[in-house]
Amino acid sequence: MQPLLAFQNHLWYHALSRWRTIVKLEWFAVNTKNKQENVARHHLFQQRIRCLLPFERVELLRHGLRVTQLRPLFPGYVFVQCRWDKHSGLVQAAKAVISFVGYRDGKTQAVAVHPSNIQFLQSRLEEYNGWDVLKKPMNKIEEGIMVQALLGPFRHKPAPAHLIAGNRVELAHPLLGKTITMVYDLDELQVAPSA
Repeated sequence: MQPLLAFQNHLWYHALSRWRTIVKLEWFAVNTKNKQENVARHHLFQQRIRCLLPFERVELLRHGLRVTQLRPLFPGYVFVQCRWDKHSGLVQAAKAVISFVGYRDGKTQAVAVHPSNIQFLQSRLEEYNGWDVLKKPMNKIEEGIMVQALLGPFRHKPAPAHLIAGNRVELAHPLLGKTITMVYDLDELQVAPSA
């Protein structure tokens, strides 16, 4: 590397490290109006304030069909990363924002969320159609263990898993002295709680 280029990189590194210590960005929890987390997130994004709005997948039965819907993991709350002295007014003035969590008129600053909590949350998120969604837990279903269906006529009735082929599992449900065999997808089952 040329000496001049190395010196410029050295200066750039020190300037960046000084900027990181001067500009203290913290995470805060913000209370939003009922079911308007997306409105607050969108408006804060337009103000160039970094937001975190995690969702979870919820499977519902509508008109006999299984539908996956996204719901906020923390309804009524959005996490924002900002400088309190510079951005708190912008955040509080955003559409659908009520206030910072833990902030009262007499306090000088709202309570910041510890960065390790945000990192823990972000490590369990994945991108799904442009949204931050909680990762689905992996089912540890093996042949012979007791599982239960989440949907259908035998839902929540434990039965042993017999055959596993790819993404499909066969369960033998006892009914009136006979055994009824049903085939399920892996995501339609969960491990039965031990009695």
